[in-house]
Amino acid sequence: LNELKDPIVTCKQIASRLHISDTTVHYAFMRYVDMNRLPLSCIISIDEVHLDLDNKHRYAMVIMDFISNEIIDILPGRGKAVTDAYFASIPIEERNRVEFVASDMYKPYIAYSGVIFPHAVPVVDSFHVISWLLNKINLYINDVKKRYQAEDKKKLSELNYKTNRNHKTISESRE
Repeated sequence: LNELKDPIVTCKQIASRLHISDTTVHYAFMRYVDMNRLPLSCIISIDEVHLDLDNKHRYAMVIMDFISNEIIDILPGRGKAVTDAYFASIPIEERNRVEFVASDMYKPYIAYSGVIFPHAVPVVDSFHVISWLLNKINLYINDVKKRYQAEDKKKLSELNYKTNRNHKTISESRE
């Protein structure tokens, strides 16, 4: 734990120096360090970070104050068993003060609004909105590309049939 006091050193570096696994370093930290959470703000962000500590703890949930960018708390998992108990331990008066919950499009996070945070509105963060839009644009472009490739293949097949030859290629369409 003394090794973890240096904010520049990673768990992997500590594990290598002590000849243990980085998972052991993570578990030691989680077992012996009890950090009190910060109070919830009116706008919180919820996301996960991939840790893959073990089969039960692949993701840690990070709850941030959207306004100050401070980490409110980090949960060892994002599963219902972990999150339900955690949020139930926060007084309803404090949860009622949350007005917006910003997250990705993970359905359980969106469902927190109205259930865990009764007065909050779910908001999908801009990073995930842009990622979703770019994905849709790429899918559309690939569909158009495949359609023109299919047309070119059909033209090649027709040309081979008409000329009774086996042309391997045909000049690609302008599209």
